Amino acid sequence: MIDGLFPKKGEFVHVTVFSEVHKGCNVSGSMILFLHSGGFMFGFFLRWSVNLLAMVIAGSIIPGIRIQSLEMGIIAAGIFGVVNAVIRPVVLILTLPINLLTLGLFTLVINAAMLNLVSDVVPGFTIESFRAAFLGALLISLISWLVNIFVGGDGTFIFIKRAKKGDNRGTRR
Repeated sequence: MIDGLFPKKGEFVHVTVFSEVHKGCNVSGSMILFLHSGGFMFGFFLRWSVNLLAMVIAGSIIPGIRIQSLEMGIIAAGIFGVVNAVIRPVVLILTLPINLLTLGLFTLVINAAMLNLVSDVVPGFTIESFRAAFLGALLISLISWLVNIFVGGDGTFIFIKRAKKGDNRGTRR
């Protein structure tokens, strides 16, 4: 557990929600600010950019993953998003028995296979071995997961800030 993330006993914190839908709703708990920033297309391009960033990081850290150019990286990130949205759910359903037997760990193998499929389709994105695909898929999943903690599906940013008792900064009334 991360020290300082949750309020201590006796400490007052509040939640303020800012968006077009919620007009300054106050709730007890942690202070979370939702900033609406552009709708579905913004969220789509933001996730595409996150996939691109994760692929570039995986390509620079993991030996065996190469992206020849930025254009090929952009295409690979887009196709990776489509593969994850269309093909991956079907494969997850078909492999459900083995996924249950391995307590979900087989999902990592499926993610590596999806990344390998993208490398087969995009000529400038190459993966030399299954080990590189496995580590790359693991790193891409980790980076995407970390970013998706703070970004909603429609591009909504979430900021968490501790507030002291009587502190109304950031609230709208």
